Amino acid sequence: MRKKTLYAGAILLALSLSACGQKAEASGENGAGVEAEAPADAEADEAEDLSLEEIKAAGSWDGNVYTNEAASMVLSLPDTWMASSEEDIAAFVESLGGEGTDYLAMAQDFDTGSVLQIAIEDLSVTSPIFTSSMDEDSYLEALRQQLDLQMEEGMEMTSVDEENGDLMLGSENYRYFNAVATASGVDVNQIYAVKKVGDKNMIAIIYITADDASADELSALFS
Repeated sequence: MRKKTLYAGAILLALSLSACGQKAEASGENGAGVEAEAPADAEADEAEDLSLEEIKAAGSWDGNVYTNEAASMVLSLPDTWMASSEEDIAAFVESLGGEGTDYLAMAQDFDTGSVLQIAIEDLSVTSPIFTSSMDEDSYLEALRQQLDLQMEEGMEMTSVDEENGDLMLGSENYRYFNAVATASGVDVNQIYAVKKVGDKNMIAIIYITADDASADELSALFS
């Protein structure tokens, strides 16, 4: 029952993720006046030119280790975790509808019910007006505003961090916040960690667990 509740929360919060670009575009409040950061090196220039499809195609699994050089990401799942198949991810994305958001990887810990989703968004599709000006903090603020709006019957937000923090996932620094929703009497904790790749692609790590969400636990999965 707990696993079903967590997956319901994962779907709901994924919908929030796919809507955050439209929220920023509609309000015009997030990212206004923020200059896009110039790529730091040639590797960043190369990543900037990659499409969502090319970044997704750069990822591969070797056992329980997921590597994606385009996203500067190495994810190592403990033995209790199981990664979703490409077919399952494709079906999940199709069930959400909309365009511009896909998932590089999804996994669940069947011991605890924890869920990990690594989403990638093409801001040129979901938020074309603010593609270059939406930094990580303005993106997270747009997502934060969506959480209450996406709650279904039987679910409610009980707490959301008001400020963003820094989180190292492997060698990469992400901006993140923590939120807690209650679903059928169960607290569902989430960590949302975001970074930009170039000027139009956004990586969002969605970590959901029935126990206390820990940024350190999420960080430990990456190298």
